[in-house]
Amino acid sequence: YRCTPLARSAADAVRPPDPPPRHKLPYTRWRSITKLFRVAWEREPGVVEVVRVYATMGEYADGSLGEVFLRFGKPGATTMGLLNGLSIAVSIGLQCGVPLGDYCRQFIHTRFAPDGPVMTQEGVLDPDLRFCSSVLDAVFRYLKGRYLKEEVSVDDLCADTVVLDAANNSQEGG
Repeated sequence: YRCTPLARSAADAVRPPDPPPRHKLPYTRWRSITKLFRVAWEREPGVVEVVRVYATMGEYADGSLGEVFLRFGKPGATTMGLLNGLSIAVSIGLQCGVPLGDYCRQFIHTRFAPDGPVMTQEGVLDPDLRFCSSVLDAVFRYLKGRYLKEEVSVDDLCADTVVLDAANNSQEGG
C-alpha cells in the first residue's frame, strides 16, 4: 500500500536554478593585450631553459577583464590542450560573474615546473614579478596587479626567493 503516487506531475517537479547570465565579449574586441612571460628554470642541474608563455587578455569597453588565453612558445599537444581548457574555463567564469580575485587566490602560489626568475623581453629581471613558482603563479599575479588595482604584496614577490635562499644556505652549511 502506498500513500503517495510513484510519479510526480510536471508541475510538482523541482526546477533547478537558472544559470547566471553570461556577458560575452563582442565579436570585435574593444581591446586586447598580450603579455610575454619569460621564465628561466633549471631543467636539470646546470641546464637552464627559458620558457616563453603568452597571455592574451580581452577587455570589455570599461577596461574590465573578460577573457584570458594562455599559450607556450613551443608547446606539445597535451600542454596546449590543458592550457586551452583552463583558459576557456576561466574566461567563461569571468563572463558569468566569477570575481577575478577568486581565481587569483586559487592560482597564486601554485607550484610546478617551469618555475624561477621572470624576465622581460630585454632579458632583465621583471621588476613587477621577479620570481614565480609556476606559470599560473606569474600570470595571475600579473592579472591581480593590473585589474584588481591591488598592490602585489612582498610575500607574493619574495616567497620563492626566501625558499631558494633557505635551500642554498642549508646546502652550503651542511
